[in-house]
Parts: sequence; C-alpha cells; structure tokens
Amino acid sequence: MKKILFSLLAIICAFSLVGCGSKEEKKEETQEPEKQNTIGYVDEVTVDSLIDILNQVITDTSGLGPIDKETLKVNDGRYWYTIDSDIYLIVVPLNEQKDVKEDIVESVRLYFTDKTLEDPQIPAYTRLLIEANNKEITSEEAQTLIDEAKKVAEDKATSNNGKGISVGYAIASNHYEYQVIRNYKK
Repeated sequence: MKKILFSLLAIICAFSLVGCGSKEEKKEETQEPEKQNTIGYVDEVTVDSLIDILNQVITDTSGLGPIDKETLKVNDGRYWYTIDSDIYLIVVPLNEQKDVKEDIVESVRLYFTDKTLEDPQIPAYTRLLIEANNKEITSEEAQTLIDEAKKVAEDKATSNNGKGISVGYAIASNHYEYQVIRNYKK
C-alpha cells in the first residue's frame, strides 16, 4: 500500500513539474513581443527640421537662447552647433548626405565639459531636447529619462519610456554627453 501511494505521489509531482515548465514557457513567449514594442517609434526628421523644432520648444517654454544655425560646424560627418562656451549640440545623421536639409537624424547629443558640468543650462537644454524629439513627452517624463540615463550610464545602457526615443548619458575623459537617440521602424 505504501508503495502504491508513494508511486502515485511521485507521478503527481512529476506531472506538476512538467505543467509548471510549460506555463513558464508560455509566459516568456507572451512577454517577448511586449518587450519589442516598448521602445516606441518616431517619424524621421531632418537635421534642419529638428533644429527648427528644438528652437520652437526653447522659445515657447523657456528663457534659454535658441540654437544659432550660424554656429554650425561639420566635423567627422556630425553637425556641431555652439550653445555656449564649452556646451555644444551635436547632431548625428543616419546616412551622411552632407546636407542639413536632407540628412535624417539618428541622435542628438548635448556635449559639455567639466567646466560646465554644474551649469543649470545643461539639464534645461537636455529636457527641451527630449521634448523636441517627441512632443508627447512631458517635462516630468523627460526628467525621469535623464535621471534613469544617469543611473544606467555605467552599464552603457539607455533609458526609454516607450515613446520613440532613448536617452543615454556618456562620460569620457574630457567631456560628458546626454544622448537622445531616435528610434525608427526599419
């Protein structure tokens, strides 16, 4: 009798373990598509258009000065705009056409040095830069993206809230960058 009960108990345990394994597999399958859709996407925009959008956001919502298109310098296929001493806006194109009216933006970076690390313009321009890249993102959401980007910077990861852009924070030997990366459907 004990052998029969023990055998039945062993069979029930075996079926329970098999059933648990299949549920986990199904759960992973359903979670994977959700992860793929959480980054969101934005429409393509040219360098010149993004600078115009950013300047509109700056003038509408802050006391900061707009990006002066006359300060544009091209270096290694990237468009550099001077914001202030030791603060630059860098626009990285997807495929370099060498024309601000044609190049599609891959990412936009706020570049600054140790001298300007504590400058109050840095977080302000970064928030506005995030908002300009997707008008659905609020100032509070932009600040959350910035805070999260700083937390995951050591892992070389970015923050994302599912609205089409990712935000990174990079530290180099002589400068820092907030990076706003545009996510496009391929």
